[in-house]
Amino acid sequence: MLLVDDSEDRLLVYATIFRKYGYEVLLAVNGTDCLRIAKERNPDIILLDVVLPDINGIEVCHQLKTAPETQQILILLVSSIEVKSLNQSRGLDFGADGYVILPVTNQELISRVRALERIKRSEDELRKSHLLLQQHSDELERINRELQNEISEHTRTEAALRTSEQYARSIINCSLDMIITVDNERKIVEFNESAQKTFGYTQEEVVGKNIEILYADTEEGTRVNYATIDSGNVRREILNRKKNGEVFTSILAASLLHNHNNDLLGVVGVSRDVTEQKRAEEALLESEERYRLLFTQSPLGIAHIGRDGVILNANKIVKEIFGVSWNQGSNIALLEQIEHPQMSQTILDSLNGVPGFYEGEYTSPSTGKEFTIRLITRPVITKGNMVDSVIAIVEDITEQKIVQRQLIQSQKLESLGTLAGGIAHDFNNLLAMILGNAELLKKNLKNDPKSKKYIESIIEVAHRGGSISKQMLLFSHNSELKLQPISLSSIIEELKTMLQHFIPKTITVQTSSEGENDFINCDMGHIHQVIINLCINAKDAMGDHGTLSITERTIHSSLLSEKYPNVPVGDYVSLSVSDNGPGIDENILQKIFDPFFTTKEQGKGTGL
Repeated sequence: MLLVDDSEDRLLVYATIFRKYGYEVLLAVNGTDCLRIAKERNPDIILLDVVLPDINGIEVCHQLKTAPETQQILILLVSSIEVKSLNQSRGLDFGADGYVILPVTNQELISRVRALERIKRSEDELRKSHLLLQQHSDELERINRELQNEISEHTRTEAALRTSEQYARSIINCSLDMIITVDNERKIVEFNESAQKTFGYTQEEVVGKNIEILYADTEEGTRVNYATIDSGNVRREILNRKKNGEVFTSILAASLLHNHNNDLLGVVGVSRDVTEQKRAEEALLESEERYRLLFTQSPLGIAHIGRDGVILNANKIVKEIFGVSWNQGSNIALLEQIEHPQMSQTILDSLNGVPGFYEGEYTSPSTGKEFTIRLITRPVITKGNMVDSVIAIVEDITEQKIVQRQLIQSQKLESLGTLAGGIAHDFNNLLAMILGNAELLKKNLKNDPKSKKYIESIIEVAHRGGSISKQMLLFSHNSELKLQPISLSSIIEELKTMLQHFIPKTITVQTSSEGENDFINCDMGHIHQVIINLCINAKDAMGDHGTLSITERTIHSSLLSEKYPNVPVGDYVSLSVSDNGPGIDENILQKIFDPFFTTKEQGKGTGL
């Protein structure tokens, strides 16, 4: 194969592709070198760029196709710019066997070249048939000359002529290829048995008719005729029409017929029906396209791994999860990239013929992104029952795991809510008795100030217990919240005064409000309880000394998008409660929102 392009980079890419598929490659950077190498080395196929620095690619094609020693070379014109159909037709009329407009995929380019190879093989066979036909035609002419020289042996000469004619006709009719001859008026003279079988016409139906009845496009028949007369012979793919109207594709080799005086008698064409071959090629291309779409658009990561662990193919999901910058032709070993012993072992097991499965945490070494993934591997077994490669399917189940954890948490809360409801109900009954008796004592001991003070303490504590019981009931039931617009800074100011009764004076309480619009839609009682609980836990963490800070400010959604990707765009109010205590250990940080989870000593509190 001869590759012709003025771009050395493109030549190297073409050479790499075709050598990979077993082609012997010759290179040329201009039209002059192309003509010289074609005459010296006579390649089977030339991949010829249309735009060359010295001679236009179409002109080079014309020179090659008109030179007897190079006219049999198959030429595929290539253009990296979009061209008009007239220029494409000009290239094809000058003898090109195909025209490709870049960009095309490597697979399509290889398929085009392989199609030309098949055309080359068909033409070689056609050429042999044509040569055989020409040889017998020469034999007929030789016999005719001998008969003219032996006029005295007229009878014997006529017998020899009839024998020769019958012999040639027998060869023509026995040919598997369609052989059709036309006179100078393009009327059919010869129509062999293969042509009759393919077209559905008998010889009597077509002899004397114009050859155009056999073409799907009559203009194409005219172009073939002119090209044959102009160059002496033509080889190309054409569309024919059968008697029943069915259109099929054939490969045609046509040449001129001359008598012994070199007078033009007409044109002979040898052709072969390649419709089924074309359909098979198109079906293969469609199958490859369906596979490509399934592979590239799958929501799952799919990787094809060779026996040496090198990635043979991978879709974009694999690249995103593993951080692999793989492209066609890259020599990347996946086992070295993932840096994960369990996943590597899963793939190695499948390379040894064992289906593999892994589900767990994974951090991409290249991006640092954390995933929860499910990896399934299956060995690809050859006919010899040997493992050829491995198919790996990887799924990012991070969101799925988060939803599962949320469901478990919800089930925990539901169970605790049921328990809390029962406790609160019994607790309310006890508090009702305590409050009732305390109120009676208060009435009966009006004149005993000391006892009255103790009784009022009992009533206050009982009411506080009732508040706790009410919160437990709210936790156990989906009660309706009383939502209303409330200024968060006003709530903080109210609670600052209230906190003085809960927090020692040795702890400094600082408040800060930086928001311009700090109104939020919330239940006032609940937001009070949230802030108080956070402050009391902060106080317990610091002990007797420290600083407690309550900060409220306005932030934009862009600051929240990393943690909450689906947050609507807009302004939000941020409330933070911080202290300078020892902090929370990393190991228990994920548990702080579990109901009643605490690290405090028994009797010191129930957490958040």
